[in-house]
Amino acid sequence: MGRNRQNEPDNPVTRVAIRLNSEITETDLEGEPFPETGDGEETKTLEIRMFGTLERKNGRVILAYEETELTGMAGATTTLSFPESNPSLVTMLRYGAVSTALVFEEGVRHFCTYKTDPFPLEVCIHAHRVINTLSEEGGALTLDYQVEIQGAKADHSVLTIAIDPVPGESREEATSIITAG
Repeated sequence: MGRNRQNEPDNPVTRVAIRLNSEITETDLEGEPFPETGDGEETKTLEIRMFGTLERKNGRVILAYEETELTGMAGATTTLSFPESNPSLVTMLRYGAVSTALVFEEGVRHFCTYKTDPFPLEVCIHAHRVINTLSEEGGALTLDYQVEIQGAKADHSVLTIAIDPVPGESREEATSIITAG
């Protein structure tokens, strides 16, 4: 019979309010060429600052934040999680207005589901690089990956999320912003 290790002293549960700086650069590998480059690739970059939480529970680290209108996914919650023993294996779950489950593991292609209206799509995520230093003290996560849809290369993305703990009095306010959604 399995034990509930959640309350054992050597496996404490911690939850920290954090500030998130997120930057994603996407290159559309099937796009129309920019007149300046003529290379057939369209690149766009989006930077966002927001609040979130970082939780350590049952041997996993879970980063959670609410998506915004700027990402086109307002009403969705995103979690990025990984086992403490293997920080280079990252799972992204989105639920709410958008629903998806993606797995990032350096050098490995994972078939995943991206739910859209009117039907879900099967996508392949091929992570070229996963660099993860996230902890309660701060850190960063970089996911450099390619998305394939039905075997065709659709886009190449580099997502970098840097976090810092929210100091003292601001922690309750930041946490309530995340949990109120």
